[in-house]
Amino acid sequence: MPDFRISTISNPEVYEKLELTLHIEKQLNSYLRLSDYTEKIGRIFLIYVVNENGRAIPRSDSGKYHSPQRKFTIYRNIDYDQFLAANRLNAFHLLVDNYLQIIELYLLKRKDFAGKRFYDDVARLFQSVLQPETV
Repeated sequence: MPDFRISTISNPEVYEKLELTLHIEKQLNSYLRLSDYTEKIGRIFLIYVVNENGRAIPRSDSGKYHSPQRKFTIYRNIDYDQFLAANRLNAFHLLVDNYLQIIELYLLKRKDFAGKRFYDDVARLFQSVLQPETV
């Protein structure tokens, strides 16, 4: 079972750009293991929400740890108009920037997680492996 899963809730107009999440997920799972940062979390499941007015979920961003499954589930809203207007490269950067913000919001503060090291490793991965020309 992969450590990192990314899914989306979105309008059909942005499906093509959201395929970039598959590339991001693949690289995260190829280069990083959560067991290097914590024993408590075995999987991070991120759902990007890119819908007009955030209609798919009635709340803002949220993160929740499910201890029996050792899974951390995060919903992240991305501005629909900004994402729709973005070219593929800018959409990629928007997704990457949001992933790093998620780490800051939900994982840096956890005492049972090496959040700073994880943030640095993910940022380094995005800078070295996930180059724009590979998107």
